[in-house]
Amino acid sequence: MPDRTLPDILMPGNGGSASPRPWGNGAGSNSQNNSPISPIEGHQTFERNPPGGTPLAHAAPAPPAPTYQPENRIGRNPAEPEGQESDEQRDVAAPRERSRPNRRTCKKCGEPLTGQFVRALNGTFHLECFKCHDCGKVVASKFFPVDAEDGSGQYPLCETDYFRRLNLLCHECGGALRGSYITALDRKYHIEHFTCSVCPTVFGAQDSYYEHEGNVYCHYHYSTRFAQRCNGCHTAILKQFVEIFRNGQNQHWHPECYMIHKFW
Repeated sequence: MPDRTLPDILMPGNGGSASPRPWGNGAGSNSQNNSPISPIEGHQTFERNPPGGTPLAHAAPAPPAPTYQPENRIGRNPAEPEGQESDEQRDVAAPRERSRPNRRTCKKCGEPLTGQFVRALNGTFHLECFKCHDCGKVVASKFFPVDAEDGSGQYPLCETDYFRRLNLLCHECGGALRGSYITALDRKYHIEHFTCSVCPTVFGAQDSYYEHEGNVYCHYHYSTRFAQRCNGCHTAILKQFVEIFRNGQNQHWHPECYMIHKFW
């Protein structure tokens, strides 16, 4: 009587990497706040996804976006006179000594302010001196204040560096993650940027994705590019399979294809 049990090994397809992974349907709202936050505020800890078909990620709210600083403004140097007196207005017979206003100096370089300047962070700065602490980009119109570690005051950061310090930059576009986002493969994405590496397919709440060498693929492109082929029907193996050694080579079969082949 022939043996009707599956021989050899029944194992998950492709070492588990071929199994589709659903991502979680949790979604957080984008909370906005009128006041800036420090780099350590609003940070949320995410657990690593355990293997084996667990939810991919949770869409969670990112820290609120700081607003423009109310004291940050561009002004005219008060040391420069608005107009000149006419000859008729001057008292030539009895000239008097005119007091000059105190000249403002840049808090960064210490040089006198001429032309436009920035008043922010309890000081005044040349436009070109008011830069992001990390990258050196001029941030006169918009910045994020951060407290100095030595307690000497605050310094400005641009948006990219502020969110980089919070580990809240999209892996795909590099932009700040202000609202809900996806965590996958230990990386973070804007929801609309978590797509197949080959085509623009966006993975929705009920969709699955396939991982290969750190990249994300849809069902079609994983099946046609990387999946093992059944030795019987020659289609992609995406779940369990039977592996046998025959004629000097390893063969991979869908379980149902192997049973049909064995008892044909």
